[in-house]
Amino acid sequence: MENDQKFTDVSATDAANFDSQEDRGAAETLMRLAAEEGECLEEILKVLYDKEGVDFSHYRQSTVLRRIVRRMALGKKSSFAEYLDQLKTDRRELDLLHGDLLLYFTEFFRDPQIFETLKAEVFPLLVANRTVKTPIRVWVPGCSTGEEVYSLAISLYEFLEANKLEVSAQFFGTDLVAGHIISARAAIYPEKIAKHVSPERLERFFDKTGWGYRVIKRIREMCVFATQDITQDPPFPNIDLLSCRNLLIYFDVSFQDTVIPLFHFALKPSGFLLLGTSETLGRFPQLFSQVDKTHNIFAKRVLSHKQPYRFPVSSSVFNQRIRNQIEPVDRAKHAEAGDLTRKIEQLLLARYAPPGVLVDANMQIRQFHGRTSRYLDPTTGEASLKLSRMAGHSLMPDLYVAIEEAKRERKTVRKRNIPFSVGREQNALDISILPVQNDGDNETFFLLLFEEEKETKTVAAGDGDEKKGDSQRDKELLELRRDLMSTKEYLQTIIEEKDEVNQELWTANEEVQSTNEELQSVNEELEAAKEELESSNEELIALNEELHLKNTELTEANALNECTINCSMDGILSFDNGFRVKIWNPAMERMWGMRREMCLDRSLFELFPFLVENGQKEVLLSVLNGDGAIVENQPYYNRERGIQGFFEGRYSPLWDHNDGIIGGLAVIHDSTERKWAEERLLESEARFKMVMQQSPAAIEIYDLDGLLIGVNRAYEELWRVDAATMVNSFNILRDGEADRVRLLPYVQRAYAGETVLVPEYRISSAGGRREGRWLSTRIYPLKDSGGKVKNIVVAVEDVTARKRMEEDLLKIQKLESIGTLAGGIAHDFNNILMGLFGNLTLVKNELPADHPAVEHLIDAQKSMNRATRLTQQLLIFAKGGNPVREGVSIETLVEEVVRFDLSGSSVKPVFDIDHDLWLVEVDKGQIQQVFSNLTINAKQAMADGGHLFVTMKNAMVAEGEIADLAAGNYVKVIVRDEGEGIEEKFLSLIFDPYFTTKRLGRGLGLATTYSIMKKHGGCITVESAPAVGSTFTLYLPVTRMDLQQSWTTITGEEVDGAGKVRVLVVDDEEMICKVTSRFLTGAGFIVTTVLDGKEAIESYRQALEEGNPFAVVIMDLTIPGGMGGKEAVKKILELDANAKVIVSSGYAEDPVMANYSEYGFCGIAAKPYSRDKLLSVVRQALLWETDNRQIH
Repeated sequence: MENDQKFTDVSATDAANFDSQEDRGAAETLMRLAAEEGECLEEILKVLYDKEGVDFSHYRQSTVLRRIVRRMALGKKSSFAEYLDQLKTDRRELDLLHGDLLLYFTEFFRDPQIFETLKAEVFPLLVANRTVKTPIRVWVPGCSTGEEVYSLAISLYEFLEANKLEVSAQFFGTDLVAGHIISARAAIYPEKIAKHVSPERLERFFDKTGWGYRVIKRIREMCVFATQDITQDPPFPNIDLLSCRNLLIYFDVSFQDTVIPLFHFALKPSGFLLLGTSETLGRFPQLFSQVDKTHNIFAKRVLSHKQPYRFPVSSSVFNQRIRNQIEPVDRAKHAEAGDLTRKIEQLLLARYAPPGVLVDANMQIRQFHGRTSRYLDPTTGEASLKLSRMAGHSLMPDLYVAIEEAKRERKTVRKRNIPFSVGREQNALDISILPVQNDGDNETFFLLLFEEEKETKTVAAGDGDEKKGDSQRDKELLELRRDLMSTKEYLQTIIEEKDEVNQELWTANEEVQSTNEELQSVNEELEAAKEELESSNEELIALNEELHLKNTELTEANALNECTINCSMDGILSFDNGFRVKIWNPAMERMWGMRREMCLDRSLFELFPFLVENGQKEVLLSVLNGDGAIVENQPYYNRERGIQGFFEGRYSPLWDHNDGIIGGLAVIHDSTERKWAEERLLESEARFKMVMQQSPAAIEIYDLDGLLIGVNRAYEELWRVDAATMVNSFNILRDGEADRVRLLPYVQRAYAGETVLVPEYRISSAGGRREGRWLSTRIYPLKDSGGKVKNIVVAVEDVTARKRMEEDLLKIQKLESIGTLAGGIAHDFNNILMGLFGNLTLVKNELPADHPAVEHLIDAQKSMNRATRLTQQLLIFAKGGNPVREGVSIETLVEEVVRFDLSGSSVKPVFDIDHDLWLVEVDKGQIQQVFSNLTINAKQAMADGGHLFVTMKNAMVAEGEIADLAAGNYVKVIVRDEGEGIEEKFLSLIFDPYFTTKRLGRGLGLATTYSIMKKHGGCITVESAPAVGSTFTLYLPVTRMDLQQSWTTITGEEVDGAGKVRVLVVDDEEMICKVTSRFLTGAGFIVTTVLDGKEAIESYRQALEEGNPFAVVIMDLTIPGGMGGKEAVKKILELDANAKVIVSSGYAEDPVMANYSEYGFCGIAAKPYSRDKLLSVVRQALLWETDNRQIH
């Protein structure tokens, strides 16, 4: 009962302070609750204080009660006792109640006109005479989440920027809620602040982020935020501007009386205070002067006496300080000394200083100094300190005039010899008026000093009757004095009337002020209610948005679930506790071939009998018991399409909100394709392994650490190592050989995801690898589905043979160039030799056999023969195309080549030749190269000497007797040595290009030999055994001429129509024309010579027209600057299809020389030719059948 009574008293007191209808209702509720649950409500506030450290008993009680009731309604609590029990055990609910009681409605640039007023009236005063080192200090208590602080900072920044001022500023934001301070420091706000912040400010002072807008760093660095309870913690000192808008409306009078003086203490003497539009200074209007009434901006007043500030401090801290406080003895002594000094000063002032009073501009006495009772005397009636009510009738007019003059002139005014009377004494008085300026608020006061004359006059009552006989002057003086006194009385009456009017006005003003205070109080209540309504509205809007969002999310979730189920590629079905189907999505229809309507509300075991057969019924029963399950590779049958497949299923129970199982959910995945894909993958892996193992390139697979994890068979063959010893032990990133050949940078590029072709490089023998091998390497990254490199594959191919082939090809290209040059030299040299050789022959034939010069001519012919052999060697070097065949006596050719190549060696040639050996149709130069290659190989095989056996005989080959050799007549040549022989495993390779068993060999000799034999229509075979020797067998085709025909020299007369055979010789060399003409003329032919193909055509045409055509035409193939034989023969054949034209040239390698009949020629005469050779060719041409010609 004692607690109930206590609560009743407090509640009644609070109810008396409620001015609005809402607060009166809250008071009535408090009083009603006091009788029922007052103790519980008081305990709730105590729990809040104990847990949160905030005393809500001095907050506006209507707000506190309304918030508590709201939380009770949300928690469905019907009494304060129930709610108190919940708060004691539910920390989260306590925090929610604490947050609800601490309203935090705020926004950027709230009441924008206030910030414009600050820029116009306050900021200019703050920056006046301020240096950069003295920052402007701004404090915002109750800053909530920081919008007010940042708004002030932005406004001041804009002001400083607009006025080009370099002044620093520091803003302090404090709040009771730590979460608000954290949000303020983060300075991140939702996009809805755009309603209150202009686009220009958003662009300049905010950064757009994924969470909304964030205040830029420049502004954030100006602001400091801290947790503070202004009712308990000390304030910030030396503040220039203190903004506390709409915070005091939530406090009761006791808290306001605590906070407002602290704001006065925190401000600098020139500081400003900004309050909400409905907030007042309460009982402390003297602490501030109003600067802007519309926006509630105040300036600090500096008081003449020290204001007794009461700093807020918690009781525990205060008691601890009291217990630890010790008064030193010397401090008391100093205090006593100070009191003595002040007493002495007061005695001196009382003894010597004139009395006086301090009045304000309204003639209100503020202070008394000295004894002023002779001059100022209170009048009967209501107590007042008005000067007009205290001063006598004789003094007031002069005082009034003097004070008005002092106000106007702003300087000291002195009035002398002012008469006044005290009783019957008539005195003269000097009055001084001194203006005094208050430095704190610039208010002007006036100090009145009274200085009395020493001489006084006493007027007796009967003096007038005794002096009736005085002079006329005395009478006039008395009349004047009476008139003056009458005037003074009249003025005094006017002044008193004025004072009464002023008093009435003053009383009316006080009533107006009282009414204004009441209205302000009501406005505060309305503002507080408005704040609460706005906060509640914000909460309701947020709650409504949250509910709308939840509904939207629920709708979207349902739509998403339905869409997910219907669009899922996997089958989804659900069933209840009776295994009846409730969900059957389209994927299930496609998989099983059963429509949804057929399956809903039917038993799973009715639809799928195999579930019982394969034991899945037990699995489904376990699902309804709360266990999940997974089945794999289960067969199914599609009834609609009649196909069978495989599926895997995931089963899980379905729970309701009471954690009860209401059925099960099955996700069925058609794994048919995957099963087949797995099988195909296994097959593919097997094929890949086979391809990898069969690959000619060495395949190496490395992990991300450079460790070798897989190789193929070619790896072992290339590196000649055992793969088992290298896998999982060899690391390419640490391999010295890889570093030496600069392979590692390419490996790193592959690890970075790049396919790399490494320039070909040569390796050494380090690490047991083969020395001097050229390698071609490609490095491929193996990536996962996300594009991340998992392994790299190194493919290494031995390209040593190709490198050698390229080197040989380069040499061949060089040789071809040299061969072309040699062919040209040989051609020109053959033309020269033709002239020399022909003329020597002609001279020798014209001289008698016993002529002394004949022997010299024979020696010259021998030299000419050697020169001819030299040119033939040049032509052999230059030739590389098809053979230019002619009838050749093979025995002489082979014997000359063999003996020449064996000269100077220890190998002895042994020949076995048939006496009637057939002529062969071959390219003499190429066949010489064939036997030269065989002879050189034999000589190298018999380094210590031996015999080289050469056997030549005629052979007739039947069809199919020798592989790849046509039936016909051949000359068989057997070349056998006694060398070291060839291993059997190499016999099939010796004719391959670049194959050699010699250390310095290139492997081209036998390959060239084999090619020449094939081009001639012959063949070459080999038999060999180590330490026995090698035997090569060659088949050379014989000439198409009569095998028994002898080479006899005939003349023109031996042909039908002798003496009438005309021959046309065409050559650009006149000497050759002369020699050829003499050869033919000496044999009885009629010869005509021309130097160009065009002349030849014209001569041939004229001969045809004259009826005496040429029987044979000998035409040079190449005529510089003119038409050669290749073009001219076509024109001649157009004139005469039966024309017989012999081609002559020193370019034996020209294709026309090898295939002359295809170009319309019937024979060839290779330069230099002898007389007998020329006549033989002409004879063959005369016997030529035109049907053999195949014009190309």
